[in-house]
Amino acid sequence: MTNPTSPALPGRGPFKPKRGDGTMRPCRCGSGLPSEEVKDARGIYLARVCDECRAERLAEFRPEVLTDGGYECDEPIEEEV
Repeated sequence: MTNPTSPALPGRGPFKPKRGDGTMRPCRCGSGLPSEEVKDARGIYLARVCDECRAERLAEFRPEVLTDGGYECDEPIEEEV
């Protein structure tokens, strides 16, 4: 069975999800570079970034969110079961 692709996004080409077969998702910033998930210090998903947009995207978060698992937050965080 082949790996299906979703419809092309304007200016970004076809989107191929990573499904354990080694294919990478191109970054949504439009660079076309391979992207990767970034998680906070607690392992919570934050963003999908490439080398070109990493600094800009991660600047949206407080530095301690990326480095200190005990960072203070305003909303409850549920533990995974």
